[in-house]
Amino acid sequence: NYSVSGKWGVYTNSTLALTLDESQNASFSNDVTVASDLNVNGGDVTITKQSGSPVINMLYDGNNPSADSLLHYFNFKVDYSDAHQDWGGIEHRTTSSATRTKLNLNVKSTSGNVETGLSIEGQASAKPTATFSGDVTISGSHLTLANGTTYAESTDYLYIGGSGLDSADASIYLGHKGDGSGYGWRFKYMGSGSGN
Repeated sequence: NYSVSGKWGVYTNSTLALTLDESQNASFSNDVTVASDLNVNGGDVTITKQSGSPVINMLYDGNNPSADSLLHYFNFKVDYSDAHQDWGGIEHRTTSSATRTKLNLNVKSTSGNVETGLSIEGQASAKPTATFSGDVTISGSHLTLANGTTYAESTDYLYIGGSGLDSADASIYLGHKGDGSGYGWRFKYMGSGSGN
């Protein structure tokens, strides 16, 4: 151990392991392992990695997870009316398959319940799907639903399609049953067949 210029250090095996400075800051020379909960009161957490990208690892350890199991959760709490309440979070859990996962973005509603606003779910082999629980508002002026390479013009405020519709059909449906048993309108693009 040593004490120099208001600093106090701890050595192990002749190597500096811990330094406490005059401002009560603690600097560890290597990894820090906490066997139980870690609480930080009255301060921020800053992670710095010189010339590299910092990584936060959250490990679900032990038995293999089952279907519909919570794996990880970032919980956002607020002290409201002298009670610590859950006001949102980021939830990572398995789907109906134990080997696929989904990521839920949860926020607090006026009723007090924490609700899922956006869910991103992994698929068996395709790209993940995103599901919004409520209305979707786009603040920008253009919406593009791309299928392959698009060739949209600046005046196309709504663009649906792309090179993925080469020799393929597509449609837009407005109504209450799309299987033909109800009432509605279907605007259909015929990209297949000859002369298209």
